[in-house]
Amino acid sequence: MPCTRAKGTTNLLNMLDPRTNQSLQTFLGEKTSYQATLVFAGHSLGGPLCPTLARWLYQSIFDVNMMGIDS
Repeated sequence: MPCTRAKGTTNLLNMLDPRTNQSLQTFLGEKTSYQATLVFAGHSLGGPLCPTLARWLYQSIFDVNMMGIDS
């Protein structure tokens, strides 16, 4: 099911909050605390999307070099 997973991840990344008009990437990118823990969880279709989305957001939003973590 790689095509379904890619399409599902793309759909999630393109969604905007109707109230703030922000994407998930924008919302998380504005957070400044590296002490916080973010948990991704899902079931059914969301189950395989969670690790894919979490990995993409980790690499695209957070500067892992600044935190001293190897990706």
